[in-house]
Amino acid sequence: MIEIRKIQPTDLERVTEITKNAFPDSWPESYFKKLIEEYPNDFFVAKKDEKIVGYVLGYEKANGQGWIKAIAVSPESQGQGIGTEMMAFITKRLEKAETIGLHARTSNRKGVSFYQNLGFDIVKTIEGYYANGDSAYLMEKRGG
Repeated sequence: MIEIRKIQPTDLERVTEITKNAFPDSWPESYFKKLIEEYPNDFFVAKKDEKIVGYVLGYEKANGQGWIKAIAVSPESQGQGIGTEMMAFITKRLEKAETIGLHARTSNRKGVSFYQNLGFDIVKTIEGYYANGDSAYLMEKRGG
């Protein structure tokens, strides 16, 4: 059983650690601090057995589109349904949006498959999207 709650500044160190272990070019703690300030009501952590095991940030853009900015599960907690629960939680919050979008690294076959299993489709490829030169898929699914 996991608990999903709003992120708190005291969670930053663990969120940064999860990111470093989950992505090849991770965001620094200062960037997460900025995200908490920008999206205080849209950034959540998942806890299991009193330990933060993942996080998700999803919000509605000014144009009404839902957007999932970030999601990650600690490597040792993957395969337990935590990502699926976090995605269900955030898409429920974005249910009024006509579409919900996200970016996924084209080389992240596991992640792309995960999103496709949740109803997201690849809309287009964005060459050189990531800082290290990797390309991204823009993926979307119908909201509501």
